[in-house]
Amino acid sequence: MRRFIAVSVFALVAAAACAAPIIEPDSAAQYANLSTFCDARAQAECNTQVVSHCGVKDSNACVHKVSTSCVSGAPQGATYQPARARDCIDAVHDAYSTATLTKDALSKVDAACSLVWSGPGAARAPCGNDLDCASKDGLKCVTPLGQNNGKFLKPNVVAGGATCANEADRCPADYYCDGKALVCVVEGSLGSQCQKDIMPCMSGLYCSGSLFVTGCKPLAPAGTPCKMPADCADGLCDKAQGSAEGTCSGAITLSPLDAMCVNYK
Repeated sequence: MRRFIAVSVFALVAAAACAAPIIEPDSAAQYANLSTFCDARAQAECNTQVVSHCGVKDSNACVHKVSTSCVSGAPQGATYQPARARDCIDAVHDAYSTATLTKDALSKVDAACSLVWSGPGAARAPCGNDLDCASKDGLKCVTPLGQNNGKFLKPNVVAGGATCANEADRCPADYYCDGKALVCVVEGSLGSQCQKDIMPCMSGLYCSGSLFVTGCKPLAPAGTPCKMPADCADGLCDKAQGSAEGTCSGAITLSPLDAMCVNYK
């Protein structure tokens, strides 16, 4: 009987332990300063796959170079936001886990890691880019419709087809604000009339020609020459080290001669 009770108590304790939630360390505490954040980001990027594919001497050398670059590259005037660090590190880990990089994964890195910095710009002050904004307050550099200069505003994303008359209104992906009707309309498809920054084309297309109304044309497909990612439909221009021209690609698999591997050596 005593043995049965003892076993039962042990089973209950074990079950309770298994059911107990795993409490993750708080991001702000785990990455309390810029140095710990940059080291963690570097370790996520300099994983076994990246080190092997790029032909790096060893992971320590890679971590040291990436971490040093991270610290020195901190935007001037911006404040480090430790609470945002884990999202950035997780995005880096996911993007580089297989040493095959995609536009979507790298875009997620840019989006998550840009929030690690909060600029000094207050609401409604003039701005040039998002890095100047107090991102901790949800501000971005928004250029109101019909104006040439940006302001620090908290974007108000409205639905497709909805009005976009207010200065902070922003249309969802694949839509733009029609300057006359002041509603969100679908971006131009292949062959549609367009005008840069006023009547844009949908993803994978570009507005060709002069400042006058022209037509939406396809960006370069995978396998064609490119000079920059913006030339390519898939958003990636794969270059060899030291080369000014590369090839449009849907994904970049790192190799010792790839230009992206220079960052790790």
